[in-house]
Amino acid sequence: MEHIYSKGCRILAPLVGGSDLSFRLLSRKYGANVTVTEMCVAEYYLNRDEKQVKRYVFEFDPRDRPLNLQLAGNTPEPIIEMANMKMFENNVDALELNLGCPQNFAIKKGYGCALLKDVNYLEDLCKKVVQGVGHKYPVCVKLRLNESVEYTIDLVKRLFNVGIQSFTIHARFPWQRGELRGRADWSALKRIRETFDNMDYSSSSDNNIQIRRKPFIIGNGDAYTWSDGERMISESGVFGVMSGYGALLNPMIAFAPPNQLEKHLDNEILLHNTKSTSNNTNTNNNNNNNNTHNNEKDIENSSNESKVINNNSENNDNSNDDNNIQPTAGDPLPSSSSSSENNNNNNIQTASSSSSSSSLNTIKTLQTQITAQVIQDYLHIARLHINRLIDVQRHIA
Repeated sequence: MEHIYSKGCRILAPLVGGSDLSFRLLSRKYGANVTVTEMCVAEYYLNRDEKQVKRYVFEFDPRDRPLNLQLAGNTPEPIIEMANMKMFENNVDALELNLGCPQNFAIKKGYGCALLKDVNYLEDLCKKVVQGVGHKYPVCVKLRLNESVEYTIDLVKRLFNVGIQSFTIHARFPWQRGELRGRADWSALKRIRETFDNMDYSSSSDNNIQIRRKPFIIGNGDAYTWSDGERMISESGVFGVMSGYGALLNPMIAFAPPNQLEKHLDNEILLHNTKSTSNNTNTNNNNNNNNTHNNEKDIENSSNESKVINNNSENNDNSNDDNNIQPTAGDPLPSSSSSSENNNNNNIQTASSSSSSSSLNTIKTLQTQITAQVIQDYLHIARLHINRLIDVQRHIA
């Protein structure tokens, strides 16, 4: 596990419906060192139950390493078969067994937290999984506290002795969820870690698979920010920190040290400004094209209007030459200005249409600029709030 975990490492939790490749890479961008695939029930996947399989999409990227594969199940055979599938070769670095899911559907099916109730059966299951997979990957588990801290310590000892090399411990009991979630007990993490600091273990398991002299203890629970993780390490002495809800709320806040937040925010603003500039350039080009098109139309309209005026003038002249007879009573008086007035109205309407089109383009451009400015202002406000949070955390520390 030394090639996976380093002292003080930050780990993205296996979030069901959340830990897909895109979110894993995003978390790494902000500082996550290790990621885990979302929990997959091996039996469901192997049975190709369409209602279940469609939930699981395994995507890999060379940048997303180290990566742990998390599987769940209540019998060893499906877990071993799935972990040995070719698609995981050179794409994952360790197998993680889920012993911590507290949801009712997991309890009813006998996996997740349900396995913690029978230590003897769980010990045998883990031993078989290590024998079946350990030649390829180190095997680790993610679990919750169960019954008591002493009970959990005994469980960790027994699983470590059959070859489990790393324990990610969510410092809550299975019943602590929903409205009863409460606070994570970091003091329990400290007691578990101290137990192994004061004991000596052999360097290999009984099946000749090399293991560490001491298990890796990874802390989980209430690590919403990078500073929370630092406090967890300081107070409990855990080797690394896993973040779940905190990462889901904001991976930048969860994984980026305070001195890196400013850089990340500046990069986001720079990226936004680049996009805004590109959009404005495209908008201006479109406006110029529209204006050129409108100008061509205006020239064409002016040419047509000149022809109309000339034709009307010729008609008026012919009418005056041919009609020297005085109009009789009741006949309308001829108006030499009527055609000119119509033409003037046409000119006014054309000019008004061109003006409206130009005004509309100007409004659209202003709307784009205002929107970009508002977004930039919001980012600036967010940066100020983060700076305040950093100051508060420094005072608390």
